[in-house]
Amino acid sequence: IGPDQETVVRKCETKFILRDPAHHATNIAVFAGTKFEMPGVYTVEVIVDEVMKLRYPLPIVIVEPPPGSKKPPEEDPEGPKENI
Repeated sequence: IGPDQETVVRKCETKFILRDPAHHATNIAVFAGTKFEMPGVYTVEVIVDEVMKLRYPLPIVIVEPPPGSKKPPEEDPEGPKENI
């Protein structure tokens, strides 16, 4: 969820079944290639059966490169995209 607390930046849904209340499941969502358009506190929510179980902040900050470091190359908008 974006810093405005409304915009969904990325979504991942995974189906799983717990056959017994004593069981547990570990699911991993990979959000490779997600672009954060602006700094701010984004939020990650874990929702199970339409009930929010966990919500945690993900602060995104702009980090200035150290003095004397090389500037990264500009991304070519027409170039091939890496798909992870």
